[in-house]
Amino acid sequence: MEKWFRRIWFVNGVLVLIGASLFIRQQVRTLFPQRSSIVERGPIVGEKLEKAIKDTLALQDISMSLPRKIGATPLRFIQLQSKDLTTPTRMSLMTISIASDTGPLPEPDYSYEYNAIEGSSTINIVFLKSDGSDAHLLLDKKGFVATADIPNERDTSQKYNIYRLVFEDTDNDGRLTRLDGFDLYLSDLFGGDLRHITDSTMRVTRYLKLIREKTILLLVKVRPDDPKTPVADWPEKIYVYDLKSNQLSPFFTDESLLKKARRMLWTK
Repeated sequence: MEKWFRRIWFVNGVLVLIGASLFIRQQVRTLFPQRSSIVERGPIVGEKLEKAIKDTLALQDISMSLPRKIGATPLRFIQLQSKDLTTPTRMSLMTISIASDTGPLPEPDYSYEYNAIEGSSTINIVFLKSDGSDAHLLLDKKGFVATADIPNERDTSQKYNIYRLVFEDTDNDGRLTRLDGFDLYLSDLFGGDLRHITDSTMRVTRYLKLIREKTILLLVKVRPDDPKTPVADWPEKIYVYDLKSNQLSPFFTDESLLKKARRMLWTK
């Protein structure tokens, strides 16, 4: 009988210890709440903003999304989000123009777009017919193919290929890689009629193919006046490329709305 009492007391002791540890853990969480792993990037306010205003510094800028369609209508909408600048910038320098290149590019993210390229060392692409005839190269000079948006067997609507091509070692590491500055190019499905869409003053971060409209929408970082501005902080613009006319032009042209949104972001 005494043996059973000892066992019961032992079990009760274990249960009490478990209960006490759970209670202490809950109290610790209440007193010292854990921070969320999600980094919040909303508009800056308070003392930090007031100091920036006094110093005429912009701590944040506007980031845009590509236009998205509203239901079955011909209407689209664009998100304007705040983004923290890696280097605070004088508000007077937040303008767009051509200047010298600056700094290494941020790690590119191509996860949102289709990429037929496997690996990270493609220097050219051979196009040929099913019987091996009519073989030819995409590029006629040394380069690096960062991405190639070539339609697969199930995609019968896309009639062109889109490439991110690198021809200059902009980060001076002795190689042509996806970390160098690239331009966007387009060709027909057989790799012919290669066309240059963007130039070195632009960095295409995303694009959206509008098959029916025969256009491509581009979200682009445009080189600013200040040559010291990191690429990550370059302002964004949206362009549209017309496949029929081979013309690239601004899509969202009302700069006054962006200026108004920036004033809201930079003031109290």
